[in-house]
This record gives sequence, C-alpha cells and structure tokens, in this order.
Amino acid sequence: TCTENLFIILLPYAAYISAEYCGFSGIIAAVAAGFSLDWAGFMDKTLMTMRIEGYFVWGMIEMVLNGIVFILLGLYLPHSLELISNTGVSIGQYWQWVLIITLTLAALRVLWVYLTLPFEALLAHHRNTELYIPNLKLVLTLAFGGVRGTITLAAILSLPVWMPDGAHVPQRTLLITLVVGVIFFSLLLSALFLTIITPFLQNMIEKLPAEEEQFARIAAAKAAIKAIEEKMHRLSRGLNQEEEILCIETGNNLTASLSYFINSGIGNKKQRALGRKALYFERTLRNAAFEAARTELKNLIKSGEINNHTMTQDMHILDIRQLSINSSFINRQP
Repeated sequence: TCTENLFIILLPYAAYISAEYCGFSGIIAAVAAGFSLDWAGFMDKTLMTMRIEGYFVWGMIEMVLNGIVFILLGLYLPHSLELISNTGVSIGQYWQWVLIITLTLAALRVLWVYLTLPFEALLAHHRNTELYIPNLKLVLTLAFGGVRGTITLAAILSLPVWMPDGAHVPQRTLLITLVVGVIFFSLLLSALFLTIITPFLQNMIEKLPAEEEQFARIAAAKAAIKAIEEKMHRLSRGLNQEEEILCIETGNNLTASLSYFINSGIGNKKQRALGRKALYFERTLRNAAFEAARTELKNLIKSGEINNHTMTQDMHILDIRQLSINSSFINRQP
C-alpha cells in the first residue's frame, strides 16, 4: 500500500517532467494525469488499506498545498503596488486588466457549460436518460463560485526567469502580478456574488447533503443485508446441522445491526426511536470495548509481555476499526 500511495504522489511529478521535456505545459499534464487517474477508477480497484492510508495522506497534502497558495498570495500582495510600478503599468490600467480577465474567465465558464450541451444530449440519448438543462442561476453560481487559483498560480510561477539566450523573460513580473490580482479579485467577487444568489437556489436543492449521505448509507445497508442473506444460504448448503445453525446465527447477528440502522432512518416513529436507541447502545458498548482493549495493550507493554511494534500495530487496527464503526452510525443522539 505504501508503494501504491507513493506511485500516486509521484505521478504528477512524472507527468510534469515528461511534458516539460517534450516542450508542453507541465501543469496541464499534471492536471490531466489526475483526471485520467480518476476516470480510470484506479482508487476503486485498489486495496482497502491503501484507500484508508491514501485518504489521510491526500488530506494532509491538500491542506499543505492550499496553505502554500495562500502564503504565496500573502507574500505578493504587500509588494503588489511596488511590483506594478516596476512594470510601467498604471494602477488604474492594472485593475482594468484584472477586471476584464476575471469577467472573461467567468463568461467562458458559462459559455463552456452551454457549448457542452450537444455532447450531453448525445450521452443522454445513449444512456436513455432525460437531458438536464442547467438553470442559469446555477450556471452563474458555478462560474463565480468555482474560481480557484492553485493551478493558475502554479502555472504562472513555473515560467522561467531566464530565456535560453540568457535574457529575462519579458513581462514576467507583470504576468505574476496580474494572476495574483485575478485570484484576489475572483475570491472577493465570489464572496459577494454567492451571498446574493445562493438564497435563490434553495428551492432547487432536492436533497440536503446530510439527507443524501443518509440515503446512500441506507441503500448500501440494504444491499449488504441482501448479500449476507444470499451468501448465508449458499454457505448453509454444504454444512452439517451444527455448522448451519452457527452460520445462520452469525448472519442474523450481522444483519441485526444493519436493520436497526435502516429503521432509524426510514421506519415509522417507533421504529426510528428504537433503531437509534439500539445504535446508541451498540456504539457505546463498542467504544467501551475499544478503550478496554487499548488499556490492556498499554498494560502488556508496561509488563514487557509485548514489544512497542506490536502495540503500535494493534493500536492502529483498533483506531481504524473504531473510526469505521463510529462513522457508520447516524451522528444523532436518540
């Protein structure tokens, strides 16, 4: 799993270096590599342990990279006036260019949505589904709310300082200051615009994020119960009476918790209350068991019966299991 995660981390660098060597844009190549990896469904085909480790690894990398972007913006903004004066462009002309570029980018996002509608129509016809025409308010929200400066800033900072003949890259400072201004103005425009238009989008929301998450979990729980029952019946065919009873009892224990979870979300009032109460009891008892197991591991290492490596590995397993179990419950007290 460590090798696979390292491969995914190094893939953007490999794409960047290969593209730059061939004379193409390394930034675009790195972004395309990420899209290709997602389109191929690589993460869906990997081991569970890799997905767990990758979730935390990429969460940390994303936070670090976003922090670096805002740090770079903070370093440039205090010196922006001085940098603009060195380029020979007036402040008024500079902000005029920033405004034009920002609005042009937003307009291109809107135009791109409607230009892709014929392709969406072909896909809808191929899949025998209804073509969805996006609402203009939603398109405008995507145009102004989807502004990101990470790729733009990374692309402009990748410009070399020197040309192959030893001369400075012309207007490199102006290009960087323009990008910084566009990112800053885009963030400001997004904050102002979204506060105005988002109230009009409330009636377009079919499901709240929490409701959609609960719907997905309940659907997955139903599929899990069906799979357990089918597998239980297949296993029972070649077993003796004692083994068959054990198999059925084990399967019923597994489906019981899932049934409580489903009832807690879609049952009647009494079923929901009992389901939430049962999930609360199960979560409380499991957490007590996890804490007792951790305490016992600490006592074992103090007494010298196990080494530090064994304790660390077992602690990690307990943490992952507890995180997985707790996240499967509805985060509402009964």
